[in-house]
Amino acid sequence: MIPSSYPDKTEMARLTARMLLEIKAVHFNAED
Repeated sequence: MIPSSYPDKTEMARLTARMLLEIKAVHFNAED
């Protein structure tokens, strides 16, 4: 599982990519 201090690099990259995709989707929908 995720360490108490911080997630490993692969998990961090995955979470970051997911957040960026969600933010981009929100902005795209907002512009419509």
